[in-house]
Amino acid sequence: MAHKGTHPPESLEVIKADCKRGFSEYDNTEHGSLSVDWDGLYGEYRFSGGAESGDSEKLFKGLATRAAMKMLHGGHLERVGREPWKEWLSEMRSQRFGFGAPEISVEVLSRRELARRKKAGEPAPAVKGKLHHGPELDERMKEWLARHSMPTSPVGPQLRFEAGFQTCERVFKKSAEFCDVLSARPGGEPKATGSKVKAGRQRGADDWKPGKRGAAAANDSPVTSNDLSVGQRASLIRAKTVARLKREIDNVRPQIFGEEDCDRLREEIPSSLALKIAGQHPDLKRNLAYFETRQSVGLAKRFAARYHQKKESTIDTDWKRHRRTVLKVVSTRRRKSEKSPKIPR
Repeated sequence: MAHKGTHPPESLEVIKADCKRGFSEYDNTEHGSLSVDWDGLYGEYRFSGGAESGDSEKLFKGLATRAAMKMLHGGHLERVGREPWKEWLSEMRSQRFGFGAPEISVEVLSRRELARRKKAGEPAPAVKGKLHHGPELDERMKEWLARHSMPTSPVGPQLRFEAGFQTCERVFKKSAEFCDVLSARPGGEPKATGSKVKAGRQRGADDWKPGKRGAAAANDSPVTSNDLSVGQRASLIRAKTVARLKREIDNVRPQIFGEEDCDRLREEIPSSLALKIAGQHPDLKRNLAYFETRQSVGLAKRFAARYHQKKESTIDTDWKRHRRTVLKVVSTRRRKSEKSPKIPR
């Protein structure tokens, strides 16, 4: 019988031996020279070397995917990201294993060039740039530029992008050795910093319960915000904002018959986040004044996107992902308040 969400438990030694054997098998003359570079400026890994056919990169990605699923996530399939092999390499970088010391990579672009790259779909820096003013040109440089019919005016403000660049030589060999490093950790639990998803603790045969998923299967309790990564916590916060905005919109919408009512209610209810956002954005104020109540969820998502400065599609994904959790918390709080009303003194 197949179990959803997790693999049947295996001992850590068996998992380590299996992953190490896979990496060591291709540490040979044909594939062993495969190396990988981490370009922090563009946030991507680039492979070089290995077999001329290009199969070395595919083989490594397959082995690293299996190693990440088993050694970083303990078989918890629901915790695995879209590209687990990146999580494996990110874990190696965070543990400072295999990758050399980072070298600083710098690129200076104008705002116009950056916008052109993004519009054309060309690679653009993934890090945030800092405002950079070009140096003043001396007389000798101005003469040289004029001789070659080039503009002699000083360079205007540009964006300076700076990030680290690291290289891992013989990545098959280093990954095989990294299996020993992970298995030597106390309790066998790797610290998956730098990856998208947190690594769960390695469960033994006594902990495994078929039919349950994630932290609930290991601890027999619901997942809390402490079990989430930084990105997942941010997503949960945005979903809670949507729930709060929907509740506020449902409360004030029956009292609004025009835009002037939004201004009046904002003074009467200064704690209302929805009215505060509407006061800062005239287009949202018009939406709040003339939209129907049944559209409050969509309107709350629009308000939350403007509040968190995110795309509406991002907020929609956050809401779909955490809607059940958020609504369950709200209903639980409501039931508690109904059961134990405050007694006025």
